[in-house]
Amino acid sequence: MDSVEKLEKRLRRLKKRKARLEQEYHRILEEKIRVERELKQVLEDLRRARQVVAV
Repeated sequence: MDSVEKLEKRLRRLKKRKARLEQEYHRILEEKIRVERELKQVLEDLRRARQVVAV
């Protein structure tokens, strides 16, 4: 069986890894939201541009 020290060290490592992953997750979510907004805007601009061409 592992010693208490080894388990505590492993626990600290896992907590740090979890914190890093959560930070990365939030960054990715923010980027996803920005891309979705830009995509929506480009689709709207394209729709307007096609209307102008059709007229």
